[in-house]
Amino acid sequence: MTIRENAGEVIGFRDLALDGIEPALFRDAEYATCVQRGFEMMRTFDRQRDAELPVFSTWGFGVIQRLADHRFAERRSKRCT
Repeated sequence: MTIRENAGEVIGFRDLALDGIEPALFRDAEYATCVQRGFEMMRTFDRQRDAELPVFSTWGFGVIQRLADHRFAERRSKRCT
């Protein structure tokens, strides 16, 4: 949805498992109830076992566009003329 909201498109799909890439484990929130792998809910959060897991965070729709604008504007300003 974020890609569509920023006038982009997905031009293909490749299963990450083909490259040996697997999503990490995360807590679903700062006050966790679940442990998830990527977007898949894996189990109920256990304070002793899962307290050190990072929190799964999300961005608002405009964040990716702002980051890209900042990065590419920065590159253009460093070009030789």
